[in-house]
Amino acid sequence: MSLTNLAFRSLRARPLRAVLSAFGVALGVSVLFAGLATNAGVDASVRSTVNDLVGRSDLRVAAFGETGLTADTVAAIAETPGVAVAAPALERRVYLDAGAGDDAGLPPPVTVLGIDPALDPQLHDLVLVAGSPLSQPDEHSALITEHLAAQDGLAVGSPLSMQAAGDPVSYRVVGIVAGDGPLTGAFGRTVIVPLRTAQAVFDETRVTRVDIGLVAGSDQATVAAALESRLTAEPYVLSSPADLASLLGASTADFRATTALIAAIALFAGAFLIFNTLSMTVSERIREVGLLRAAGARRRQVMSFMLTQALVLGIAGSLLGLVLGTLLAAGMVAFVRTVGSVTLERPALPLDAIAFALIVGVGVTLAAALEPARRASRIQPVEALTPRLDRPAARSARLRWLAVVFVVVAMVGVIVLPRGAGT
Repeated sequence: MSLTNLAFRSLRARPLRAVLSAFGVALGVSVLFAGLATNAGVDASVRSTVNDLVGRSDLRVAAFGETGLTADTVAAIAETPGVAVAAPALERRVYLDAGAGDDAGLPPPVTVLGIDPALDPQLHDLVLVAGSPLSQPDEHSALITEHLAAQDGLAVGSPLSMQAAGDPVSYRVVGIVAGDGPLTGAFGRTVIVPLRTAQAVFDETRVTRVDIGLVAGSDQATVAAALESRLTAEPYVLSSPADLASLLGASTADFRATTALIAAIALFAGAFLIFNTLSMTVSERIREVGLLRAAGARRRQVMSFMLTQALVLGIAGSLLGLVLGTLLAAGMVAFVRTVGSVTLERPALPLDAIAFALIVGVGVTLAAALEPARRASRIQPVEALTPRLDRPAARSARLRWLAVVFVVVAMVGVIVLPRGAGT
């Protein structure tokens, strides 16, 4: 007869031990899943940041240093074969004029982004939550981020005054961009204005960068080579969206490696707890297992009896660990907020991470239970009468199996370690 029902009854007979054992599994799974979800959220934030930075651009030519790119360079880029759109932009940091009589001191600076209202929308999508986009190259209108509007109490129609090279220049807010806007490192405090008026504010004729959209069917490498041969008058950096993604990913590698290491340590702790708990359970159930063996239970049935309990604990603990891990990941993202130059938006919950955490939680639990279950299956009825079964040979067997379990967990840790995290 099957001993499955007896396994469930045995768990119900000791609810506190069952709950604590399941919580031990949940501890390891929750930290593991939190690490996976947070790292997946970092990867998603990197992709989102690259999309915000380059939009539909295929290449970017950025000034090397603070000197900027001249109008001749911008024209040379636009005239390069294979280039369909060359959208210049100027990026500078400045303070908003708080107004006379304001004793609160200077607010944090803002980053002014000057764009061409005709060319930039062909490559970048600015999602507005209120108002309208920029339309004229000479208008003194501005878009601000939702973050800046909330911080400084601004709204559509509010006046803005900026002072840089000369007299203060006034703008009127015509639209509010969703979230933190299209720039990294601006801390959400971004003002977007027409390029021509931005150059007037800063008394500047150069631009910071040029985003490039290619003609359909053009080869990116061919166009890049053509740009390198034409742009020889000043230093610049030519990059693609993949280059930017790689750079941003490298800036987050240390954080992702740290979360993976913490997850592996928690997994070790969970495996040790489960192994120890089930080993003690075997020792305490010598008489019970001996009676089962005396009643005719075969070794395979006794082993199944022990592994069924471990499977139930593993499944329950892993499901609880997913819930706790989701909450832990949300707390980690809210606490950290920024990794390198990437702003974390939210943890991601990919299906492969959920499946991996479940498989690891149940697998580690069963692996930790295998040696105690095997040892329980070898108990003879007469041994149930002995006062102690913890012989040196049994202790050595437990230590050997514990080493095997830890090696398995270490291999899982290596799998979880992010690619590109170094040594």
